[in-house]
Amino acid sequence: MRDEAMTTTPNDHSASETTAAAPFEEGRTARKRRAILEAATEVFLEHGYLGASMDAVAARAAVSKQTVYKQFADKDNLFTEVVLGTTVQVAGGLTAAATTTIDDADDVKASLGALARGFLSGLLRPEVVRLRRLIIAEADRFPEIGQHVVGARLRHVAPRARGVAAAARRARPCCASSTTPSSPPSSSPGS
Repeated sequence: MRDEAMTTTPNDHSASETTAAAPFEEGRTARKRRAILEAATEVFLEHGYLGASMDAVAARAAVSKQTVYKQFADKDNLFTEVVLGTTVQVAGGLTAAATTTIDDADDVKASLGALARGFLSGLLRPEVVRLRRLIIAEADRFPEIGQHVVGARLRHVAPRARGVAAAARRARPCCASSTTPSSPPSSSPGS
């Protein structure tokens, strides 16, 4: 399917995955960059960082190796771009699922169950699991990637956690002003 997608012409409006994934007005350079990123993702996931080569990426993307190096200075930059871009996509998908599940929840328990199932479904997709394994395997070589992934998760989870808390308060208004675990009750035994 990739070979078919790469051999389509810019005027071909058929449903190849590469052409259909972006607006028709997208420029040739942007299409090539996206093709390189898609190919690199596949190559890195199949072969790991050390087993991947810029030649394999170029061949899979149906571009020259010079084009790959023009877009990405070296394999380190390409790997970083693949991991960070994929992480943002996954986190964005999880955030969108949380937003639609929690924000308008009438039944908090059912909504939280649906949210948990959605998160698990997204996090356990084979390509996401393979990406996580790759990030862990390369953590020593690319510590900034691990730090970014954790930071991205926190940035996406924090607003959703506030949404979950708000939904819980709507479901149990009597508990909205109750004490939190960080502030003990005012009466203690022995007072």
